[in-house]
Amino acid sequence: MSAGWINAVAIVETADTPKFVRVLERHVSGADASYWLEEHLCFVADTEEDEVWFRIAALDEITIPDIQQVGECGYLLPPRLSGEVHRWLDEGLFEGRAVALTVVGLELRDDGVLRHLGAALHAERASFMGQPPQLCCA
Repeated sequence: MSAGWINAVAIVETADTPKFVRVLERHVSGADASYWLEEHLCFVADTEEDEVWFRIAALDEITIPDIQQVGECGYLLPPRLSGEVHRWLDEGLFEGRAVALTVVGLELRDDGVLRHLGAALHAERASFMGQPPQLCCA
């Protein structure tokens, strides 16, 4: 029995986004799903001190609405800030990791479609260059 349309999100390393879309379009009918892509830079500070320096450098009246905290020391930033974040890392202002990620928003007909997509992604996990995509209900 179907529970109706559900929202889900996949977190994909940007380099793997074309592969994710191919898997999605090959295994899920267009009548069963719709999706959108949103690119981000994900920054994770190594320590609390690094996070403080990141916040001092990155947050101002222009960027505050565009930066979302994820977890304890992680942040999603707009791609336009990538150059600055990488420069700050290179110059040693703070330490951490910055990776280009794509958030894939999904509307799926039901949880059966979600399970089917999850199984297809699991079967192809070795073909992704970075970490396998993380899929979860929104």
